Amino acid sequence: MGRSEFDQAFEGADDELFSTFGQRGECFYDSREGAPPQAVSVVLQTNVSDPAGGSFVAVHLAADLRISQVPNPCKGDLLTVDCKRYLLDEYVGTDGLINRFSLMPAD
Repeated sequence: MGRSEFDQAFEGADDELFSTFGQRGECFYDSREGAPPQAVSVVLQTNVSDPAGGSFVAVHLAADLRISQVPNPCKGDLLTVDCKRYLLDEYVGTDGLINRFSLMPAD
């Protein structure tokens, strides 16, 4: 079954998001499952606020990860962005194309 025009347009917006706001340096995702680190596209968000669980949660730093590149991200997995290492902390949400996680410094 073909995709709708909206789905196609939304996918184009996702590409634009990552090409405009994505990190320009090397980014690697390292799963706790033991798979080798893989290069990924990442959009870092600072001072993110998002409603969750009926209360308003402020997140200092978050990462948007493409589901097509990281289908099953988990809390505690490692994300390296330009030699800075972060642990995925809390799952913040998804739009169907990306998953957003808050980040904690790993070092």
